[in-house]
Parts: sequence; C-alpha cells; structure tokens
Amino acid sequence: MVEYLHQVDVEDNEIGKVERNYAHKNKILHRSGGVFVLNSKKEIFITKRNSSKTIFPNCFDLSCAFHVKFEQSYAEAAIAELFEENEIKAKKEDLIYLGKFLLDENPDHLVGSVYKIIFDGKVIATPDELSEGKFCSFEEVEEIIANKKTTMWLRKSWELFKDELC
Repeated sequence: MVEYLHQVDVEDNEIGKVERNYAHKNKILHRSGGVFVLNSKKEIFITKRNSSKTIFPNCFDLSCAFHVKFEQSYAEAAIAELFEENEIKAKKEDLIYLGKFLLDENPDHLVGSVYKIIFDGKVIATPDELSEGKFCSFEEVEEIIANKKTTMWLRKSWELFKDELC
C-alpha cells in the first residue's frame, strides 16, 4: 500500500503530497514527530528500534515516532502511533505539545512536532517496530543520548523536552 505524506517547506507550510518512499529517497521535507511517554514518577519510556528498520536500526528512540500521513494532523498521527507502537489509547487532550524542529540532513528530511503524555498504565514496545522499551530516569536518558546510538530525531526532540522541564 502506498503511503502519502505532507510535503512541506522549512517553515512547515504545506506544498503538496508526496509518497513516503519517494520523499525519503529524494530528500524531500515532510511532516513527522514523536511522543515522550512519562509516568507519574517522571520516568521516560525510551525504545530501541528493531533491526529490520531501514534507517536507524537498533538505535534508541522516543517512546513513539511517527510520520504524518496526508490529510492527517500532527496530533492525529501521534495518537495513532501511540496505539500502534505502544498500545496506548490517547485522546488529543492527553497530548502536551512541546514544539517543532527542523531536521534536514541525511538520512532524513523532516519537520518534527514533539509531544509528551503522562501515562501510568502498561506501555508496550510492539515487537514488529521496536526491539525493547523501558522507563528511564532523566539521567539515564541523558546517558543514552551521550553514549549510545540514537535516532537523530530523538536528539532534537530531547532538546525540546529538556527546555520544557526548565
């Protein structure tokens, strides 16, 4: 099945629609994002991408990362991916918006929107997407980012998350 995304400029203005694989292959900016899942103990659920991923296999990542499908909003994409990757049923009002970033370097070219959600239920790392997932302290996430292989968007998202904490 062909998946279409929003093609955007560096200011996140929509230009049109673009097929996902074509966007990746041809370095076309598109909408994407991620969600940090926190529990009430302020631990952050961090995942590790599975080895079958075409970009950033076996790298640490946010609780969930998503592409925004054409005719979908950032929040709608976040809600859909939270369920698909983590089996969390969320509503728009559960999401706390943290900001946007531009990532326009290989291997990905995107405008990312970052959210957090407070959730104390069971969080799943769906095996076809993720090889592991665990709740970490702020310091543990800092250690992962400093010393482990991560996605580029985890690093960009973490900066927005840290700014929101201060």
